[in-house]
Amino acid sequence: MDSLLILCVAFGLASGAGGRACLAVLALGAFHHTAQFELAPSFAWIATPQVMAVLAVLGIVEILADAHPDVSELTELAAYLPKVVAGFLAFAATTGDVDSSLLQLGGSGLLGAMTAGTTHFLRNKVRASVRELAEATDEAVHKAASYAETGLFGALIGTTLAMPVLVPILLLALAGLGTFVHRKLKNRRVDCLHPDCEARLPVGATVCATCKRDQVRPTA
Repeated sequence: MDSLLILCVAFGLASGAGGRACLAVLALGAFHHTAQFELAPSFAWIATPQVMAVLAVLGIVEILADAHPDVSELTELAAYLPKVVAGFLAFAATTGDVDSSLLQLGGSGLLGAMTAGTTHFLRNKVRASVRELAEATDEAVHKAASYAETGLFGALIGTTLAMPVLVPILLLALAGLGTFVHRKLKNRRVDCLHPDCEARLPVGATVCATCKRDQVRPTA
């Protein structure tokens, strides 16, 4: 791979780590067993069967926890640490080499950590809007959004490894999709039915989060 494609892989995996940490590192380890890519000796431990088995189990736990409405809200802040670490590993293992330059390794790792952290931050903004809609309408909305998100980040990671040249396009597309969904959901608001309350509520809300009164609208 030339340097530009390596950077595409690094940014793609680090961004994927911001969505699903274990999935990104697991994919990196699996990619090591192909003819297209080889981890530096210092990072070869990622591709060992024991580590990959642990990553697979943790990845399943991560996906299931994120799909659970009560658990996902509690883990959003705590998830910064594993996702930043995963972003560091993904970027550093793709571009860095301990044997040639420790400074290069650290710099590339920090760039990956920042990429993963930023992705997780933006992802949380979108998910907050989805959670509001789910709380006001149907809890299944949250689960559907979570599994759709897993699919999107999985597609990003897979495409990053198979066709890294498409990474910039995919990242722009995901950013555009996230912005569209966030704005669309934020605009789905109606006034509280009670004149003395100025709250704006998600469409379909049955109780006002501000005044705690029912929102029973008259039927036609």
